[in-house]
Amino acid sequence: MTEHSAASTPLQTSEGHKKSVAALKQRHRDTLIRAIANVLSSEIAAFTYAQIVDGLPLKDTALDVYRGCVCPRHPLLDEHDQLCPGVLEHTRALCRNFDVGALEFDVMWLMLIFSNKLIHDYQSASPASSAFNTRLIELVTRAVHHVAVWLYKQDTNRHKKDALGVWRPQKEHVRHFPPTFPSTLFCHEWYRDYDQYPEGMADCVGYWAEARIFGGVVLFDRRDRESAPDADERVDPEESLADTGIYRDLWERRVRPLSEGDARVTGEVDTFNYNSFEDWVDANKRGREARQKQREREREGVE
Repeated sequence: MTEHSAASTPLQTSEGHKKSVAALKQRHRDTLIRAIANVLSSEIAAFTYAQIVDGLPLKDTALDVYRGCVCPRHPLLDEHDQLCPGVLEHTRALCRNFDVGALEFDVMWLMLIFSNKLIHDYQSASPASSAFNTRLIELVTRAVHHVAVWLYKQDTNRHKKDALGVWRPQKEHVRHFPPTFPSTLFCHEWYRDYDQYPEGMADCVGYWAEARIFGGVVLFDRRDRESAPDADERVDPEESLADTGIYRDLWERRVRPLSEGDARVTGEVDTFNYNSFEDWVDANKRGREARQKQREREREGVE
């Protein structure tokens, strides 16, 4: 991306203790650069990042969620059907001019984006191997996530002081909004624990952006191969990450409190999200058992 007069480029931080992408082996470096550039040059990436620069999701984006709407009764659902003038063009220019090869990664950021182990595993893997492709996907995902983090932290919100930006719901309707509101509406339903994220609220925006760009938040199977079950076995998102072994970072999601319920135990048969009725029955049983254990833990915590 082009240089910004008031801030460093994404994935660049303070001077010193930097490690450049150029340090990678040539083929590994070229593949990574091309992969990140391909994503950043896509229409969905530009459109997603442009909404972050704009400051508010467009109407169709706000409605394009699994359950209901991210901001019910918000006037943007009637009024915000296009980006502010020049925003999309500016964002496309940023993505087009982003020199991935020149990126330098501060050691502090390496722990969050490209950890030493991740870089080592990618560097050590043979090109086109399963290990190579998996680590490449993780590297690209982390880069895409943190470009969104960087954009949000530039504080370019065009709507801060207009009617859409200052609007607030009535007190009884606040519970229908994400916990990131009013700071931002760019929030994924399952990735909203900003108080424990390294980049705070900005990481919520990052998860939202990668879900829009990739079709979901990208996770990995961290289980030992010997203990991993069949690939077609369902893993419930309601379960603890430490128990399932399916995550990118262990801090990305807390177990939801009892007050928020559990989609597995609503009593309504769900054959849309499950391969079969039997799968739903099994998940329903897991949900009831998990909630009972959580009640016991919460009861012990209170007592």
